[in-house]
Amino acid sequence: MSKGVFSVLKDKSFSSLVVTQFLGAFNDNLFKQLLVLFMFATAASSTDGKLYNSIAGLLFPLPFILFSIHAGVAADRYSKRTIIVIAKWMEVGVMLSAMLAFYLQERNFLFLTLFFMGTQSALFGPSKYGVLPELLPKKDLSRGNGVILLTTFMAIIVGTGAAGVLKEGFGSTSFKESSFHNSKELVWKVKAQEDPVSLHLISKFPAVTKEMIEKADKASEKLPENWKANLIDGLNAVVNNDKVIYSSEIFAEVKLSSATKKMIANKEIEGRGIPHTNRLLLEDAYPKEIKKSQQLHWACLLFVLIAALGTLTSYGVKKLPPSSPETDFINPISGFMSNWKMLGETSLLRAGVLSNTYLWFLGTVIMLGINDYGIILLKLSDIETSYTLALLSLGIALGSVCAAKLSGDSINFKLIPQGSFFVVGALIAVFFLPYAIDALDVQDNTKAKTILLGGILFFAGVVFALAVVPVQAFLQEAAPEDKKGRVLSMNNLCNFTGMFFSSAFYWFTAVFCGMDANETMGVLAIMTLIFGLVARNIFRSKF
Repeated sequence: MSKGVFSVLKDKSFSSLVVTQFLGAFNDNLFKQLLVLFMFATAASSTDGKLYNSIAGLLFPLPFILFSIHAGVAADRYSKRTIIVIAKWMEVGVMLSAMLAFYLQERNFLFLTLFFMGTQSALFGPSKYGVLPELLPKKDLSRGNGVILLTTFMAIIVGTGAAGVLKEGFGSTSFKESSFHNSKELVWKVKAQEDPVSLHLISKFPAVTKEMIEKADKASEKLPENWKANLIDGLNAVVNNDKVIYSSEIFAEVKLSSATKKMIANKEIEGRGIPHTNRLLLEDAYPKEIKKSQQLHWACLLFVLIAALGTLTSYGVKKLPPSSPETDFINPISGFMSNWKMLGETSLLRAGVLSNTYLWFLGTVIMLGINDYGIILLKLSDIETSYTLALLSLGIALGSVCAAKLSGDSINFKLIPQGSFFVVGALIAVFFLPYAIDALDVQDNTKAKTILLGGILFFAGVVFALAVVPVQAFLQEAAPEDKKGRVLSMNNLCNFTGMFFSSAFYWFTAVFCGMDANETMGVLAIMTLIFGLVARNIFRSKF
């Protein structure tokens, strides 16, 4: 009788690895999604938002391309457990850097922190996957990989979903009760109209807010009923105006922050850039009355705490001897050529690496495109867009369990082309969704749009995992014992080269060609159909 998928968790060392990588994956995806949402919110235009999204997509995989060869050698030369612990300590430092970057709100510093995060993950990857065959028997590799992928994508679900919540709580441009240092003082200041900004602001308020201001009596400090709700509604109406409220004359006496100056310097502010700029202008004009909207650095305390917890659990992985201590560090270029040749020495190993590369290229383009798809194309909020990405990740998590269950004690190679063909169907559905929304007349129903997109992405995640799990298990099983770290580092390098080019592909279609996100998904559908046909032919001998 076949064992259950989760039977591998009885091994305490493997369980420690699962918890460690779960916490690391959670932090990675929480930070990446929060950064992307921040970039979209603070971009002057939708084109800038797409560009920043592409840059973020390029920077995270770049360290894998640069350092994977050395990370693989380190995984063979030293104890994989030692490398895992070192990588987790690095994560603590990276998350402290993230906290400082969000505090300064420096875009380049945020991008640099993302690069550091990629570097830490590049070191962690070969040892994380390479240690599995040392912790588990061969017959449990599919189950182990299923659990690793399940928990990884559960981490992505929680991390991606939490990013929208954190962005709303610590970085929203909308006014709410917690947005003020002193809301009553703001009313008195606007009522006095002693400065150009207050005079300008009251002229922009809706009638109900103006009436509330007029009825306010500072002498008795008496305010009309529902004055706070009316003030919040009025400020939100100003912030969400169809143009920036800035005027060099009106704001001549206001000390503008560097972030505000950067936005004002851009003469073509549109989309989400308008409410962001207007909120910054009001914060600068009333620093004692209005709190700063971008307080994401406080959210980063969570990042640091989780990184520290993951570092502690990494010590639960049992100490292991180096698999090949005589391995020397080599020139990355010659190392790549040598490792590429090594892949060709084992049947289908190179094909497995290339298949994995395409699948992660595919997954990354989808992840990049959905932020654009939800925020720009469907006009969803940060939270709603994060929810749809979380459903994609939930699908991958459940699909990982299904793939492990369908594989049992062996590797089910039929799942690779079958999963790919189902992904094609999901991508076609994503392509036609905007037209379906028009036909159903639910353009203004964000709940319906979120459910429709989320449902399709959930299905896409399930069938995507069916293709990925057998490839990953095959690479671990087929790699020679003394070269496992180098094989998996080559897999990492190729995967993240695919992810790197996925960002270039997304930039080419979305920015250079000006395609909408659904059109990019249509192109992906054609590419994935071709991949599925090729994979079926290559792996037919294993069916």
